[in-house]
Amino acid sequence: MPPVIERLRLLWAFAVSRAGRSNQDDEGNELSAFTWWFASGQFDDAWAFEQLELVFQKTSLLNGAHLVAERLVQTVDREPLRSIRALDKLVQSDREGWRIIGWKDDARKVIEKAMELGDAETRRACVALVNRLVAKGHLEFRELVVGPTGTSDGGE
Repeated sequence: MPPVIERLRLLWAFAVSRAGRSNQDDEGNELSAFTWWFASGQFDDAWAFEQLELVFQKTSLLNGAHLVAERLVQTVDREPLRSIRALDKLVQSDREGWRIIGWKDDARKVIEKAMELGDAETRRACVALVNRLVAKGHLEFRELVVGPTGTSDGGE
């Protein structure tokens, strides 16, 4: 691992260790900034996904969600289930329901690829995610799990 990546990982570990201990208003923003690190593609996928999950657990603030969605388009080939789960967390974090508009094309690509590549568990996660999107009013995603005859193509 390059020394600069190791130093950044140590810096991140320090930031995470401080989370929850201080009364700083910008604590969520500090952790949310990891979305930029995730999107950079400079960290190995396993570590990056673990840290992204940690961010989702600790804050609902997500700066740069569109960048994460773009990165998930690249990771879905290697990590379909993790990519779908991360996308689902992005969708859940969009409490207003309109932020996804900026990255819905990337979301569609991730879901389509995961449905194609994934196992039964991944396909079930895709169907659940599409259901969440449709419930939020993004009806155009319905076609990803419902075939032209109106029958479900997803799940098993």
